Amino acid sequence: MKYNSITEQLEKIIFSFLMLFFCSLVISNVMTIYEQRQIAIGISNSHFIRAEKGTISIKIQSEKLYHDLEIMLNGEVYKRFGDNFSVTVEVKNYDVIQINGSMYEEVIYIEIVEASNNINTEKLRMNIKINGNTEILTVIIIYHSCI
Repeated sequence: MKYNSITEQLEKIIFSFLMLFFCSLVISNVMTIYEQRQIAIGISNSHFIRAEKGTISIKIQSEKLYHDLEIMLNGEVYKRFGDNFSVTVEVKNYDVIQINGSMYEEVIYIEIVEASNNINTEKLRMNIKINGNTEILTVIIIYHSCI
C-alpha cells in the first residue's frame, strides 16, 4: 500500500514537472515569434530595404579606346565600352560591378567619375588598375531617403 502511495506521488510530481516544462516551451515559442515579427516589421519599415535604382558613370583613364573592355554586372556582361570612353550603368542595391580586361595585355585605368546621390561607393574618383584580368570595381550600396 505504501508503495502505491509513493508511486502516485511520484507520478504527480513528474506530471506537474512535464506540464510546467511544456507550458514554458509554449511561452518561449510565443515570445520568439513575437520578437521575430517585431524584427520583420522593423525591417519592412526600414528605408534600406526598398528596391530603388541608381546610376554610376565609369570612364577609361586613357587616350586610347578599348572597344572590347567589358563592364560586368553581377557576373554577367552588361555592356562593352565600344567607341566610348565613358559608360553609365543603372544599378540596384548590392549589385557587383566588375571590369573584364582579360582581352588586353596592357594596364588600363578605370575610374568611377560619377554616382547618383543615393549611391555610396568608396571608390568614387579612384583609379582602378585593370592588368589583363577581371577586377571588382565596386559593390553598390544604395541609401534611401525616408518618405
